[in-house]
Amino acid sequence: ACEPATPSVVTPAVYHWQARLQLQPEERSYLAAAGIEKLYLRFFDVDFDEERQEVVPLSILEVADSLAGIREVVPTVFITNRTFQALDETGVDTLGARMLRLLTKLERQLPEQIEVREWQLDCDWTATTRPAFFHLLERLRAFLAERGDRLSATIRLHQLAYPQQTGVPPVDRGMLMCYNTGDLQEPETENSILELGAVAPYLGQADQYPLPLDLVLPAFSWGVLFREGRMIRLIHPLSPAHLSDTSRFLALQPPWYQVRKSTYLEGYYLYRDDRLRLEAVEVDTLQAAARLLHRRLRPEDRTIALYHLDTTLVNRYPHGLLPQIARLFEEP
Repeated sequence: ACEPATPSVVTPAVYHWQARLQLQPEERSYLAAAGIEKLYLRFFDVDFDEERQEVVPLSILEVADSLAGIREVVPTVFITNRTFQALDETGVDTLGARMLRLLTKLERQLPEQIEVREWQLDCDWTATTRPAFFHLLERLRAFLAERGDRLSATIRLHQLAYPQQTGVPPVDRGMLMCYNTGDLQEPETENSILELGAVAPYLGQADQYPLPLDLVLPAFSWGVLFREGRMIRLIHPLSPAHLSDTSRFLALQPPWYQVRKSTYLEGYYLYRDDRLRLEAVEVDTLQAAARLLHRRLRPEDRTIALYHLDTTLVNRYPHGLLPQIARLFEEP
């Protein structure tokens, strides 16, 4: 006889990406109300410094919080692609050793009650940088295996869809990033963060992917600044409230605004006639993305996270959203 399908266990979580960890009261109450006790905590970035001609850690995390209510932290490191273009195999080994030292040092600064069972590396590797990045993953995974812990890596949608071409990272789990689906630099793009129509084509073989997959969904907003048709920079966080001064900003056809007179915005100087595309993901779009992914991914125990914890998340997304998505994925 057929066994009844067992429900999956889904753990809600959130990413914290700022360089200083000090939770605001409203962030703390949001986490408590949403039942979130797991935090993916960016410890530092790794990049190649052109001036010094060496690979360096950047924005190293400063922990200034007791993390009351949080049980588990996943230390996370973002690594740029050009880091690996600058390194040979010996250089990758040296980088691995330096990262281990810094990760374990920062880990020791976490409050007593925090459990660490996994580290995560975030890198949008290419065919060129794959050998070096995968070698680094193997080094870190061997270290973690000795202490009984796991290593995970972020997986972009194109890496999910084409594992034969992109390679499958040598890690214990993947974290599927369901965002940055559109072309940021293209003025015709309406929302580069998440367009459902752009996600579906990548999910045809999603249930065949060789790693167990956790999932992270976008709960952030930003402004994309264009000058004379060219994308200049991202400004984030950015919300309609930042652009409500009608003497400086003219609301055009959504999602566009025009700068009426040269001005500063969040520390950046904008010129008259610059245009801003204000991008955010609506709650119903997130729910629809979750339903689509639920249909296409294998049922398994997984973490589902939101990226990332800040005032935008707290003010824009109800605390019931993540528990609701988790319940959907728990259904057999």
